[in-house]
Order: sequence, then C-alpha cells, then structure tokens
Amino acid sequence: MLFGYVHFLFALWWLNSVGFGAGALLALVCAFFPALWYCLHGQLLWSAKPKEILSRATPEECNLACRPGVGLWVFPRHWQLLRTALLSAAAWTALEWVRSWIFTGFPWNQLGISQAFAPTRALGTLAGPYGISFLIVVVNLLLARVILHDKPWKSLTTLALLFLCVYGWCLHERHVNQSLPLVETPLRITAIQADVPECREWTEEVLRYAWQRHAEPTRQAARTESSDLVVWPEGALPCVLTMPFYAQALQGLLREIQRPMLIGSLDERGGPLGDENNQYFNSAFYLTENCPVLLSQNAVRNNCYDKMHLVPFGEYVPFSGYFPWIADIIGMGRDLTPGKDYRLFQIPDANGEKLLCGVNICYEDVFPEISRRFTQGGAQLLMTITNDCWYGRSAGPWQHLAHAVFRALENRRPLLRSGNNSDTCLILPDGTISEPILGEDGTSFGQGWHTYAVYPVRKNAPTTLYARTGNLFAMICTLATGFVWLLFVQSYFLRKATLQNRIG
Repeated sequence: MLFGYVHFLFALWWLNSVGFGAGALLALVCAFFPALWYCLHGQLLWSAKPKEILSRATPEECNLACRPGVGLWVFPRHWQLLRTALLSAAAWTALEWVRSWIFTGFPWNQLGISQAFAPTRALGTLAGPYGISFLIVVVNLLLARVILHDKPWKSLTTLALLFLCVYGWCLHERHVNQSLPLVETPLRITAIQADVPECREWTEEVLRYAWQRHAEPTRQAARTESSDLVVWPEGALPCVLTMPFYAQALQGLLREIQRPMLIGSLDERGGPLGDENNQYFNSAFYLTENCPVLLSQNAVRNNCYDKMHLVPFGEYVPFSGYFPWIADIIGMGRDLTPGKDYRLFQIPDANGEKLLCGVNICYEDVFPEISRRFTQGGAQLLMTITNDCWYGRSAGPWQHLAHAVFRALENRRPLLRSGNNSDTCLILPDGTISEPILGEDGTSFGQGWHTYAVYPVRKNAPTTLYARTGNLFAMICTLATGFVWLLFVQSYFLRKATLQNRIG
C-alpha cells in the first residue's frame, strides 16, 4: 500500500490543482491495486518453492503441498519460475483492466503507457497498453531471477527470445505503416491553441478575452494558409454555444474565413436559455456559415457529438441526487448529461470527398474503447479536443498526450490533437508525434496555430488486432487470475482442515 500510494501520489500530484486534494485522495484508491497484486504474487512465489518446503515437511504435509493451489506446480525449477512470472504479469494486467472500469474507471498511467515515446509502443497494436504492461512485468521478474539466481542462463535465454520477438514485431509494424493505404489528397486542418486561463466563474470581460484569443489567430491563419477545416479545443469559450453573443460572433467569423470549423463547446438543450430544467452537454460541433444550431436554440443537433464518458466530480457528481452535500464539498459546479452514441463527422476535403472522423473530447482518449468504436464505425482519422489548462505547466498534460499516442497506434489511424494550452500536434498511425505547436519559450505550452496536412486512411483500410478484438487479452488475464486465486483459496481451506485434524 505504501509503495502504491507513494507512486500514485507523485504521478497524480498535478491533479491537486483542482482543489480538495484530488490527487492525494485518488492516489489512496489507486494504491489498493498494487497491494492486491503483491498478495497474489507472494502466493505465487511461495507455490514455486516445493523443494524447500518438502525438505522440512512431514509426509502428510508433502501430500498437502502437491494439491492444487500449492503445487500446480510440479514442473522443473525454471518452468516454475517462468510460470510465476507469467501468472504475476497476468494478475497485474487484470488489475489494470479492472481499474479501467470500476467506479466509472481510471485507466490513467497504466504500466504500458510508459512506452508511448519508445519504439516498443508498436506492441500496442496487439493488445493495447495491457499487452505491453504484461510484457514489462514478465521481463522485470525474469531480470530479478537473473540477479538473484546462481544459474541465470535459462532466464537470460528466455529474455533473449522475448527481445527477438519484440524486435521482429516492431520491424513488422514499421513495414505495415509504410504500406498503409492513405487518401491521395491531404486534409488540411488548422488547429488553434489559444492558451486561455481557465476560470470557474466567468464574466463578460473573460468571455470577450477568450473570443479574441481564438478569433484573431483564426483570422490570421485564414489570411496566410489555405485549409479545409479550423479546429478549436474543448470548451473554447466559457459559455454555451447558443448564447447570442457567441452564436452571432461565430456566424460572422465563418462568413469571414470561408471554411468550416470544428469546435468544443458547452451546449444547453430543452427550453429557453437559462431554464432550470435544461440539460447541459460537453459537445463537439461541426459548423458552417448557415449551421442551424447557430440560428435557433431548438435546432436539431445533426453535426454534433456529445461527450459520453464524463469526468466524475469535474463534470458531474456521482450520487449527488441522494447526497447533495457531496456536490457542495467536492463538485466543480457542473452537472452535465452524457451522450448516447458514437457519432462520426463527415469532413469534406479539397476535392469534396467526405472523410469520416471520430472526435474524443478530453478525458475520453484515455479510454481505448471509445476510439475503437469510432474505428469500427468507419472512422478514417481521429481527433482529440481537450482543455488541460486546469493543471498548468505540470506533468498532467504530458501524461495525457501519452495516452493519445496509443489511441492512434491501436487503431492505425492518424490523430490530430487540439489542446487549449499545450500539446497540440499530429500523431501519425505509428504513434510518432509530428509538428507540435511550441510556445515562445520553446515548450509545448503557450499560444499558437498551425496548419497540418493530415492523410486519413482510405475507407475499409486494415485495422490492428487490438481494434478487432478490443480488451480480449486483458479479459483472458483476468479469468486466469481469478482461476489461480480460487486454487489458492482452495489450498488455504485444505491446509486449515489438515491442521485442525492434526490438533484433533
């Protein structure tokens, strides 16, 4: 527990900036997962020592030691150690998968994500970060045996074979990406990184400042670059899209630049603006000059995607209907409604061909299933629009970017990332980061804009094994872990019964 808490406390320290010690509290929850792994790993290590146990045991204990759960287990010494490494890695992977969905899920900083900027990320096409997490645990446990064992050559041989397999797969992925069928004409997309400080209570002055920070670079880009689309990040302005000032200003800007826009915005639906019964959504909109949603509050949202996986306590407060005091203590003043379908946008290129695009809104790109659903629906490219300025110049935005790398890699689709204050870039299908917007100080933080030449894949382009099977590997690891745990439970009761009989 201490090891896990210290790890997650520092890894999530940036989250404390939102208040109420969010990082410290979440680290306490996450610490349970390595603690559970330690329990199972300890049992596996014990079960791999039958010789040491039997040398000091009675005949009755020898018979008990060979029962399921203690001696699964009767293999040559090296194979027992390899078995322990594989089952321990499966347990780690299983716990990471459980953490990704239990209590709405928090799959942040899985062990496999550490390889986002290394060549070994290519393994993500097989089983996503879960497969890489599995391999990292196996390799480290085998290295531990090399250090601790007096005859390490068998473990070294196993590590060498693993290295050759990984190296061969990385070469294979490089070849596949070089021959990936791409559209001939690139989609030119201008991304705006406005670097607008976040505030929980906005005023008209703040609203106009945010508008200026987005609109002026957009006009400048339109005068100097030709593009097919302009992208603004999540929550570009601190108001709902249909607010008269915002809707009218967007109409004027669309007429001026003569190109469509994809923006992130809050959306209010139901009755008149401000009605207490209205629902609020965190949405992405594809806008043209005469877009109906800019003309009427009650227009049908055809070119709109609503965020489906909301951030607990940031965008809604769990169980607030039953315990209103939770929202008063922890909530951030929002109660958004989740979306219901994985809607794709049809974005025309310079030749008028419509390309299908799936858009993740902020935290959604941490969940691989969402991008996978977009790809299964026919997405030829992916996007992420995000607002990480809540966390300042911390490790949070960089960690967030690492997850987006895997979403491009897992689906073999280019991913354009548009951030409010940082890490706006193009991620190629092999996970390579291309043309990041840099601030005046040379870091990824600051204001700027850039026009990207994005080559989406052709329709029905081949996908990866992960895109076809999803988290199947993680589920198999979970089943294997559950089975082994049941064997240990059985062994415990058998051992207890034997001791009771002896005393009797």
